[in-house]
Amino acid sequence: QLNIMQTTVIKQSLTSAFTVIQGPPGTGKTVVGIHLVKWFHEVIKTLRENLQADAKHICSLYCGPSNKSVDVVAEHLVKIEDLKPLRVYGQQTEEEEFPIPGETDVIFLRSKKVPRVNLTIKSITLHYKIREDTNPYAQQIRKYDDGQTEEVKDLTLEEIIEYKKLIKDAKVIELKKSDVVITTCSTAATVILLKNLDPRVCLVDECAMCTEPECLIPLTSYKDIAQVVLLGDHKQLRPFVLNRTAAKLGMEKSMFERYAKRAIMLDTQYRMHPDICEFPAKQFYSETNKTLKTAKEVFGRPNSILGYAHKPSCPTLFGHVVGKEVTLVVSTEEGSENSKANKAEVEQVVRLVSELIKKGSIAEKDIAILTPYNAQANEIQKALEKEHIKKVTATTITKSQGSEWRYVLLSTVRSCSLDEFKANPSRGWQISRLGFIIDENQVNVALTRAKEGLCIIGNQDLLMCSDLWKELIESYHEKDCL
Repeated sequence: QLNIMQTTVIKQSLTSAFTVIQGPPGTGKTVVGIHLVKWFHEVIKTLRENLQADAKHICSLYCGPSNKSVDVVAEHLVKIEDLKPLRVYGQQTEEEEFPIPGETDVIFLRSKKVPRVNLTIKSITLHYKIREDTNPYAQQIRKYDDGQTEEVKDLTLEEIIEYKKLIKDAKVIELKKSDVVITTCSTAATVILLKNLDPRVCLVDECAMCTEPECLIPLTSYKDIAQVVLLGDHKQLRPFVLNRTAAKLGMEKSMFERYAKRAIMLDTQYRMHPDICEFPAKQFYSETNKTLKTAKEVFGRPNSILGYAHKPSCPTLFGHVVGKEVTLVVSTEEGSENSKANKAEVEQVVRLVSELIKKGSIAEKDIAILTPYNAQANEIQKALEKEHIKKVTATTITKSQGSEWRYVLLSTVRSCSLDEFKANPSRGWQISRLGFIIDENQVNVALTRAKEGLCIIGNQDLLMCSDLWKELIESYHEKDCL
């Protein structure tokens, strides 16, 4: 059931040419996106009645900056009766699963860690649907696929041309059956989509994580788009721009942030215990005319099992650990990078996870350990495996946006000796000594993933050099949560 503000933004989106919806953590932005797809489908059905047989296919387009950002919505849309969603992945993902012999460099694709298809939406994924019996070309396509499975061999040029034509013709059939096409912003401009689709509505989810040129790809590629809805939150993760010059010149500012002043904010959160929500709501969302409220349903949840001797139940907790940070080289999707780790914090978060599990009421899958650094996430994962803990998530803050867990432990990693401290640290010193953890957007994401309990592990003395962290730690001190 939608709340008042969710209903308001849906009504406005259906009647406006351009709508910007800000969804703070846990406010049901995904729910709004799903309802918008359903309602726009009803509108588009009437447009199709006068469609000529040879015209491009009228539909909705649902885009985002990454596969994860759109898969979240696709997982819900696949369950809706009378709706035909179609998930379109990029060429690299398709060719890793169905390589063209003699053309596709599978080893190269695997070395790049090309994203795999989300199995829960396999039934609506384009390159799988063309191989199902409902598609008239499926049998011929599968014959090629099966032939390559039994004996890997290069196809002749004529066979490759025929195979590609079969794939194209089969895809056109599936595209023209679809009600909403779900894809990334960059994939939205592939030739087969441009030639066969005529979307009248474009929704861009997690728009605050898209660079402006990336967001413009779907918006400018289809001339008949009449309604645009941007969904996101510029107070959470911003676009990731590797080139420092581009970032300084404004590439980090998304289209969503540019239009943030006209955004309608969803104002009721359903995720966090009020004590967890209190600081981020005040720190990141109080500048608007509306306050971020907590839904009444949240108050009926079990008490947090985080705590210590003098206070056995603390939804928020800070643990002071003076460890030693080290620099390690780690492999990522973008290549190798220097990253930070802290063994003392690894030991503490793994010990706390073990205690949470031993208390009996918390399943491993309901716990996550977040950190700003890939190296720390890797070290935590290794330590969990040594303890035979397999289902606890250990990941970076940037990969956690859009996810939630009952309990979250945050390892801040950075540490240094007291003689390295400065009385009035400059911004440059803070960036050098504290790194990612003073980025307000990352801090907001890290503090808002937990439903029932959030425990932060870090060097209190160093963190207090940041105004943001000083306010947070002082608020925890006032609540006797240190």
